[in-house]
Amino acid sequence: MDNKKLLILLVTVALVGVLSLFLYSSTIKPTEMAISGIDEGMVGKMVKTSGTVTYARTLGDGSLSLMLTEMLADSGIRVYIPSRVSEDLTGVIITPGVEIEVVGEVELYADEVEISVTSAEGVTVLSGSVSPDYELWQVLESVEVLEHMNLTTEGIAYDVDVIESSGNLIGTSFVITSRHQNASYSLDCMYFDADLSPAIEDGDLVKVTGVLEFYMNKGCWQLILNDIEVED
Repeated sequence: MDNKKLLILLVTVALVGVLSLFLYSSTIKPTEMAISGIDEGMVGKMVKTSGTVTYARTLGDGSLSLMLTEMLADSGIRVYIPSRVSEDLTGVIITPGVEIEVVGEVELYADEVEISVTSAEGVTVLSGSVSPDYELWQVLESVEVLEHMNLTTEGIAYDVDVIESSGNLIGTSFVITSRHQNASYSLDCMYFDADLSPAIEDGDLVKVTGVLEFYMNKGCWQLILNDIEVED
């Protein structure tokens, strides 16, 4: 066999091998499972799961880092979407509160289990951003999961205080409280650029919507409000 025929044979074998691998990989079906069931034992496997985005950040190279949370199980997993994939997510907006389904490979990064999405087809938005309702005790017992998320809760308002600085209005702060199974729960609230004193007073039952953040200066969790409703 001359060199030309040998070269053609080698190229043909290589192409067949690549095509076979492609066809094999395309037939691999991801395992569909809940977030709470994904652990280190799944590393290297393809999975499909869904949940609510409770954290979303765009990294310097254009890739996305998400925290996907299974709310009822109080369980979450990090999701990494590389830039080569994120740039193909045309018209897809991923923010905290959006419910999505992802397909990707389970990996171990910095000793934490995460899902690495391998293609734009592996991200499906199931519902738009919402402000889910939680009882106050649920919020305070799941603060790490709900951090940065826009949510709604309610409680009795007290310590209503209009804050000013050098004669300029900063906003209105107050605390909401409620009880659950003989335990008392309280959460600081802050509504910037508004004097709410004409609308609420100590003892009012209020429904509040805002973003949960950790307030470093006071060393406590705080809800930064964007809506409030005084209930009858």
